[in-house]
Amino acid sequence: MCRDDDRGAGPAVEGAPDSFSGLAVERSRRLVEQDQRGPAEQRARERKLLHLSGRAAVETLFHDLVELELGHELLNVTGGSAAVAVTKAREEEQVRPPRQTLVERALLSERHAGRPAGVDRARFVALDEHVAAGRSQGPRDAAKNRGLARTVGPDERDTLSGADLDTQLLDDGTGPEYAGESVDVEDRTAAGHGQSLSVDSGGRVERMPVRRVTASLGARALVASRAIDRLYRWFDRLRSEIVAAVASDELLDRFNELAYGGAPRYQPESGVFREYLFPFEENALARFFPPPPARVLIGGAGGGREALALARRGYRVVGFEPAGRLVNQLARGRAGLPVEVHIGAYRDLEQLFPDDGTFDAAIFGWVSFSHLRTEEDRLGALRQYARLTSGPVLVSFLALKTEPTQRLARFRRLLPRRADRDPQDIFAMTVGLYHPVDEEEVRDLVQRAGMRILHLNFDTRETSWPHVVLARDG
Repeated sequence: MCRDDDRGAGPAVEGAPDSFSGLAVERSRRLVEQDQRGPAEQRARERKLLHLSGRAAVETLFHDLVELELGHELLNVTGGSAAVAVTKAREEEQVRPPRQTLVERALLSERHAGRPAGVDRARFVALDEHVAAGRSQGPRDAAKNRGLARTVGPDERDTLSGADLDTQLLDDGTGPEYAGESVDVEDRTAAGHGQSLSVDSGGRVERMPVRRVTASLGARALVASRAIDRLYRWFDRLRSEIVAAVASDELLDRFNELAYGGAPRYQPESGVFREYLFPFEENALARFFPPPPARVLIGGAGGGREALALARRGYRVVGFEPAGRLVNQLARGRAGLPVEVHIGAYRDLEQLFPDDGTFDAAIFGWVSFSHLRTEEDRLGALRQYARLTSGPVLVSFLALKTEPTQRLARFRRLLPRRADRDPQDIFAMTVGLYHPVDEEEVRDLVQRAGMRILHLNFDTRETSWPHVVLARDG
């Protein structure tokens, strides 16, 4: 027996499928309109993400296509699955794919904060896994894997929008799996911020100051520039050997006048002029020289370092110098001191001072003996000093002889060389041509010049300048 409420319920139940079918058709129409609006929205999104790296833009476009693919599935449903389509439609209306939403929010947040817009690859790993899983499952599970797993209420959306989006993207199922891996991120420089992007071991973006990058590049450039130093040392040694072998005396004299005459350390008016005696000179003066007002001869007087220092102590000084510019500087710097100066070289001593025994002591100006180019010049200068000086003679040397390497010795044998030039002579841009000596050579020259050695010190541990103090025999 039928009740009235059962008869009223019958037609409603029979009409339910028609209502669901109509709802599916309406939903399909709306999805077709959404499909038609898809290209326009996609172009707007591409313009918004134009400054992204190519990788991020392609992956964003891929997820857009995934969303459109869901719409095509809903269009192809049959009447029997209308309820499923309605369920999917309601879920889609309530929430968009959460990961895609978070990615877009992160991009917009970076852009408004003035940071370079970019998303590293680690942020898309989890989303790629969801897409791959969706392809291998049915339509009902595919919706879940595409981010339609649940409805997000207003409270939860507010929580997400106020949180650290970078941390959510990394920690939402992907952080523990990829925390220990290195992540490739394109290095960018933030315009106006002086920073670059780098990634730590946890996949988080850090900012690296441009100054650190500049310092690293500068340090590498400095290390690489050592090759220039090595090249110059090779060139300087080659030039030295060629000039020492073949340069004429006239060329070397002119070079010395230019190099020494223009050097501030030889100009008494300059701030770098040395107005004192060196320790080895002080020692010789105290031990062997007569007291002032003894008359002292100084050869190769230069700018007057020794001459002016002795004159201030009361000595009567006579100096000579071949470079005219240095003679003029010494004449201007003596300022009333008992200093007499002449233009001339060691070879001119007989013409400059014809009388014997004129001086009480004498000095070969600081390492000037080493600039005498031939053995004949060195022996002649010692003999003239023995003739002119009744007392001690101080001689200093620029360098001692050293044994050349086999390669250097072979190179020197191949060079054409002046007959009166020693193979061990050296040319330097700072001091010109000089002749290294050894103790045996000095003793031989002293004996041949008719002199004897009062003091000799060639120990470079005790003195910077090897030297001897001589006196004439008898």
